[in-house]
Order: sequence, then C-alpha cells, then structure tokens
Amino acid sequence: MRYRPIVSAVAGGPGAHNVTVSGSAVPPGALLFASLDGGETLSELFSYVVQLKTPDTLNLGYVSPAANLPLKPMVGKDLCVNIELDGGGKRHISGLVTAARVVGHEGRSVTYELRMEPWLKLLTHTSDYKAFQNKTVVDILDEVLAEYPYPVEKRLVESYPVRTWQVQYGETDFDFLQRLMQEWGIYWWFEHSEDSHTLVLADAISAHKACPDSPLVEWHQEGLKLDKEFIHTITANESLADWPVGAG
Repeated sequence: MRYRPIVSAVAGGPGAHNVTVSGSAVPPGALLFASLDGGETLSELFSYVVQLKTPDTLNLGYVSPAANLPLKPMVGKDLCVNIELDGGGKRHISGLVTAARVVGHEGRSVTYELRMEPWLKLLTHTSDYKAFQNKTVVDILDEVLAEYPYPVEKRLVESYPVRTWQVQYGETDFDFLQRLMQEWGIYWWFEHSEDSHTLVLADAISAHKACPDSPLVEWHQEGLKLDKEFIHTITANESLADWPVGAG
C-alpha cells in the first residue's frame, strides 16, 4: 500500500499552511521553511526533501549570517517539520537529516536542501554475521533493534513459534529484519511527533489508529478551495509481483 500525503506539495507563500521547522539539525530561528516534498509507504523507508531559506534581511554582510551554516553538523541530527492543519491541530513529520547541501541564492537569501529519512535508515549501513538459537521472530527483532537508541512500539496480536536456528549471513541489519518480517507477515510504519518518530510493528489492521485531527476525510473535486483537508484523487492498480518462496 502506497500513499502520497498532502505534504508532498507543501510550500511557503501567501495562503499556504503555516509551517515551521525544529530539531537539533538547524539553529533555532536561523532558517525559514520554503518547501517539502516526499512520501511514505508501509514497510518502506520514507524520504522527504526539505528546502529552508535564510531570512532576507539587510545586514553589513549583505546576506544573512545563517548563509554560512556548516553542512556537516546537520547530517545525522533530528529535524521536524510542523504543519498547522486547517481547523486546528498540527501534523509533525520528523526524521534524521541524511544529506545537506546549498542549492542556490535569491537576493540576500540562501537556500539549503536537507534530505530527511527515518532512523531505520541507519540499519542499512550495518552488516553482520549472527546466529540466533531458540528465539521467536519477535525476540530476534527486539535483539537487533535494541542496538539502536530509538523508539519502537509493537502492536502484534499473533503468537510466533520458537525457531531453533536463524542466521544473519552478511546482510545489513535492515535487510535481515525486513526478510524476517516479510516471512512472518509483520509490517511497519512510522508515527511522527515533534520530538521523535516511532517505528510501529504490526500484524493486523487493528493496529492502525484514527488520525486525531482528521478522523474522517471527505472527497471533493480537484481544484476546489476549501478550508480543510480533503481527498481529490483515488487510483486503483493491480500488477504482477514477485513473491518469495522457501522450502525447508
């Protein structure tokens, strides 16, 4: 299941949502939100591209002091985009900055572009050789994820058998866990807050919670100017796909 949230088209400007950024990746108040593009998918790593601008203020250096922010300290730090929703409430999209660059100048303003991805991305950079004995798949997930200091919530309703032997053979931690979860029908996504993003593991649709600010989203024709969130396009799709098969 794939969805492209409304934030894939959020940009600053007259009539736009009030959007701010926070987190340790950027100094407080140094950069202004310009745009956000990205999407999220069940059981896949999300990716957002955030553009931030320095304030267009006149000073003796002709450009904002924030125009010379070093890029290296931003990478690996947390960032959150805070979007005020129509009708009240806020939506938070948080992650770790995995790439940063300067993309241009406009007047006295400089534009930075940051790529924001989940902490689970870190697991793609670590590979290992391990053997797990007499453990369930949940035990193995817990053991691997415990090596990373980030929040995890399990909403699992099924019981899983103990496996006498399970091997991680040169795989990245991410590929290993993804393989196990696909084998046992466990899927995952992230729930965002201003301070963190929590990995949620689930095996039933009952694990999903209603959106607190928009429990019911209406459908309206594209192009309407409404003071609320709404859906304007739904596309159904069917295609052939590979399915892993094992023998034992």
